Amino acid sequence: MAYKAKSVFFSVPPKIRLLDLSGHEICSVQQQNIIDEINLPKYNLIFGNDESLIRLNLESFTHYKMHNSKGIIDIYEQKGRKLGLFLNDNQIGVIEKNKFVKFGADIYRILINSSEIDKELAIAFTLAYDNYKYNRGAFLNVDFGNILIDSEREIDPNWRPIN
Repeated sequence: MAYKAKSVFFSVPPKIRLLDLSGHEICSVQQQNIIDEINLPKYNLIFGNDESLIRLNLESFTHYKMHNSKGIIDIYEQKGRKLGLFLNDNQIGVIEKNKFVKFGADIYRILINSSEIDKELAIAFTLAYDNYKYNRGAFLNVDFGNILIDSEREIDPNWRPIN
C-alpha cells in the first residue's frame, strides 16, 4: 500500500498527516511542544484518535525511543544516512535516506520485519525524524549523514527482513 504525507500549514507545533491514497488519515505526527526544540523534542504519533498515541522520545542526538504493544523500540542513527530499529534489543529494521536531495524531497527506504513493527508506525517515526533532522527546505543539497558521531548501537550489516 502507498501513502503520502502532508504538512499542516501554520500549525504550531508542526504537524504532519499520513494519508492513504484515498485521502483518509492513517495517523498524524506532531511535535509535543515547540519549546522542546531547544532541547530534545518529543513527538506524538497519533493513530485514529488520541487514545492511540505513541510518544517518541529523543534520548540523545542519535538515539530515539518509543513503546508499542510488543515492547520498547530503540532507533539508533548509524554512520552515513542509516537508522537501525531494535525491538527489545533485537534488530527489526533499517531505514536508509537518499544522499542527493532536490527540491527538498527526502526519500527513505524502510526495511522492517512487519511481524514485529507496523509499517505505519515505521513511516510515522520516519516523518518525525525527518521533521526534526531535515526540516530545512533546501533547493538542492548533498546529505552526507552522520559523519562525526559514533552510533550508540551498531546494526548488523548483513541483516535482511524476514517478511
